[in-house]
Amino acid sequence: MYEQYIEKFFTEENVSEEETYENLFNKLENYNVHMLDWNENDLEKFIISMSSVSVNTLNKYIQFLRDFYKFVCKQEDKIPKDLKVKKELKDCIDFEELKRRTINQKDYKTLRELLIVEDNGYRYNFRDACILVLASSAHCTNTEIKNLMKSDIKFYKLAGREICRINLKNRFEIIEDKEEIDIIKRTIIEEHYYMSENAKKKNHFIILKSSPALIRPVATRQSENKTVANPSEILKKQLTKLGTIPGTNIFAGDISLEDVVRSKKIELLRRKDITTNDIKNISGKSSECDLYWLQNLAVMFQREEKSKMI
Repeated sequence: MYEQYIEKFFTEENVSEEETYENLFNKLENYNVHMLDWNENDLEKFIISMSSVSVNTLNKYIQFLRDFYKFVCKQEDKIPKDLKVKKELKDCIDFEELKRRTINQKDYKTLRELLIVEDNGYRYNFRDACILVLASSAHCTNTEIKNLMKSDIKFYKLAGREICRINLKNRFEIIEDKEEIDIIKRTIIEEHYYMSENAKKKNHFIILKSSPALIRPVATRQSENKTVANPSEILKKQLTKLGTIPGTNIFAGDISLEDVVRSKKIELLRRKDITTNDIKNISGKSSECDLYWLQNLAVMFQREEKSKMI
């Protein structure tokens, strides 16, 4: 339906997130009404059909859709309609899918351990577990993880206990968990990445690039980059290999870095001593607006748990 527009759109427009657009175009192809024929309800219907679990993602999709829609209208010399979503975006979320992709602390610790590879009594690939730690316990975004340098990490003793301070652009985070601190330390000094046996090669190691970044890319001749391209994709690839989280019906490969960050926020908001303002501060946000729906989710999850106990 849109083949004649997509290539030209990528060529002529300043598109920074091609992967997101491609996902959007795939969904558009399966929607049975062409954009040029959309009425005032079609944008909302399409957004709901995407089964998204994130208000932020929906906001992005809506903006991308409008940009592409205007481009298509321009190609066909048509005046674009004012496409709007009448519902609140939180009401367009697929809550069942969101619940399925919300992990608790037990699930998180299980994944953290499984991401570390063991062979002959030795442990490898702390880098992958470190990405998970930074997303959950340090509330780091994909961009923050990518740009985090070893020099941004400091270790201190406080009242006889070791703590790790992570200095980010507009805030700092404190890690106190011993296992998490060990993962961060091992990530800093790790020089090789363990590759499990596949159809082409037996178990082997590849060298991690010499780089000031905490999460370092593997050394290749093709790239001079000192940072990994996308920590979220690295995590997704490794989680997919794990299969179903033991003791649950959650397929680890369905969990994204954003799911991990959101899950931790929901878990914190279930506590009576934590407010949306606290979450705003620890995650470096300028506003609490997009956190209220997470607070509502935390309350909803608690009510569901209580109803099951009755």
